[in-house]
Amino acid sequence: MSQESSYSAETVASVTQQEVAADLGLPVTTVMSPMAVGAQRVAELGEALSAAIGVLTRSIPVPDGADSLSVQPVLQDWVKVSALKHTFELDPRFHLLGRVVQREGGPQVRKALEAIDRAQIALDGGDVRSLGGFKEELRDALDALSSAARGAHRRLLASEQRVLAEVAAQSLQDLGYGLAVKERPDGLLVRGLRQDLSVAIRITPDVEVHIDTAGFEGQTCAAEVKRLEAAMAERGVHLTLKRRDMHGRKEGGGLMKACGEEKGWTFNPLGQPVSGRRRARKATAARRHQRAQ
Repeated sequence: MSQESSYSAETVASVTQQEVAADLGLPVTTVMSPMAVGAQRVAELGEALSAAIGVLTRSIPVPDGADSLSVQPVLQDWVKVSALKHTFELDPRFHLLGRVVQREGGPQVRKALEAIDRAQIALDGGDVRSLGGFKEELRDALDALSSAARGAHRRLLASEQRVLAEVAAQSLQDLGYGLAVKERPDGLLVRGLRQDLSVAIRITPDVEVHIDTAGFEGQTCAAEVKRLEAAMAERGVHLTLKRRDMHGRKEGGGLMKACGEEKGWTFNPLGQPVSGRRRARKATAARRHQRAQ
């Protein structure tokens, strides 16, 4: 019985994170921690920032009386912007996001980081009241880092979409399918073709993975989707099921129908990347090294 499934790619293993870094043109480090992608990254970042804000708030001695009222707004901005800085620097899940923030933010982000460090020196000296002199700098720093983080998230989404589409294509190749690919505004399409069987995959701009199948009889469809999930996990992408529609149509569901109506597919021979670009040599070497271990 054929099925159509929607997934969120919640965790990208370190080897795939290296490929995302390479796709962004960033230096590829030897060790990179697993990271969440898409909406899951936003959720985890929010939780990490809330925790960091709590720790930083409890660590600051706030003066009593009238001075407390005047310095409180500045302290709040310092706590928020410092939480961003510390999370990007200290939490391995967000190291890559932080690197993109620094690159994309340019002089504004560098200026913001310098302001945070100067304010930190004042606090380390026990002079909480002097933080009032950083009011405008810290407000600008918070705006700069927040804006850069939103832009970096969008850049990561675009890169993750390309990398996940390539992983999906290679996983289909691992299962013996020939490939056809197509780029559309609603996502990158990857279609696997093997005799009378077909698997269609769409990677959306917000990095959700949709899978549809056609040509399968009985439970062979579910088994093949499981094989595809395992093949993608082997290559570093772990999927979490959000919705499954057991449509029971041998010709496939909505995604397969949309693929059938598409024109201008690019048919890729085995071994060719979907993006049409070669991966960075470091990313390829990292994958081979990990497999050899």
